[in-house]
Amino acid sequence: MNPEKKYKSAKPASISTFVLFFSKNSSLGALKRKFPFIGHVFFWSLYILNIHFVNLLESDDHSSLLDIACLNLIVIWVFYSSYYFWKMGPGDKKWPEALLALLVSSLLFYAGRSIYMYFILPQMGFKPYTSFNSRKFIIDNIFIYVQYFIYGMGYYFSVRSSLKEKQLRKAIEEKRKIEEERFRLEQDNMLLEQQQLQTEYAFLRSQINPHFLQNTLNFFYSKSLTCSEELSSAILTLSEIMRYSLNTKTNETPPLLTEELKQMTNLISINQMRFGNRLQIQYTQTGDTEGIRIIPLVLITLAENAFKHGELGNPEHPMKVQLDISEYQETLSFTVSNLKKTGPKDQSHGIGLENIRRRLQLVYGKEAALNIDETATHYSIALNIKKLHP
Repeated sequence: MNPEKKYKSAKPASISTFVLFFSKNSSLGALKRKFPFIGHVFFWSLYILNIHFVNLLESDDHSSLLDIACLNLIVIWVFYSSYYFWKMGPGDKKWPEALLALLVSSLLFYAGRSIYMYFILPQMGFKPYTSFNSRKFIIDNIFIYVQYFIYGMGYYFSVRSSLKEKQLRKAIEEKRKIEEERFRLEQDNMLLEQQQLQTEYAFLRSQINPHFLQNTLNFFYSKSLTCSEELSSAILTLSEIMRYSLNTKTNETPPLLTEELKQMTNLISINQMRFGNRLQIQYTQTGDTEGIRIIPLVLITLAENAFKHGELGNPEHPMKVQLDISEYQETLSFTVSNLKKTGPKDQSHGIGLENIRRRLQLVYGKEAALNIDETATHYSIALNIKKLHP
């Protein structure tokens, strides 16, 4: 080998060619993901073989594969040193450590290349690649160091770009999964609502036909006109309450508060008729109720609860019904208080009040509260709605 002949390293395009091949080959890509270290060894092995074959084709004075491999281990060191310099410096913002590593890397590269070419290489039976011209040797080292430093920089930015792309794909995948889960929950909610509607519809079909009941009450009303004016009035009032109850079940729009109060008044009238107008009831109302809507049969149920369990014939402890609407129709407060019965009581399972709680929660959420205050002798229930729906 000519002592003045410099070893020919691969062109920069060669390393790009191998990176492209290694990233696009699916089998090698799978091996790289499973064994990252093996992937690097495989890549550099192909790179060294490529340099060896280039030298075989371009030079008559053939180089040894072992010689080429040993020399490239030094430049591979520069490649990874460059990578970790960029990782510690711009990546982790550890500039002092990065600059120190760069300085140590350059010194080790120069020392390692000098020791190899002027001491180890002759021991292997080969002549050095360059003469002892120190100026030319230094220029060659600088060129090779800068070349592989740039390769390491490119590798760092390609890895960082790949990581960002993976993070972006992961974020998109997570967002897609969240959207799919949300869609699934919406579909489940729609299915539950449909099942609930079907159940309610089946329940209604199993009951007495509303039209039959309404026509029957009308028949009783017409027959009672000649018998008793009070009886006919009670039947007519009951018919109106039932018509209101049936209409609100089929109408999606909540009824007006004035209509609910009207039917509550009808309920009071019927009970007064039942007990010969002996019930002691005080009803007070403040605020403007016009235009306000409320879910149906709530106030009526609360009042009916007092008729069912209260002692309402004591003048000193009347049943008190209080409705208060705020000045700008923002809040509603409805309270029913009564003396408790001391004798036999009607059996109750609390289903009516629990049903009201669920309905209030569904429509008003935390804006509505149903509070019960009970003592040994008195019972009071208060409904408070902080934000009324128009």
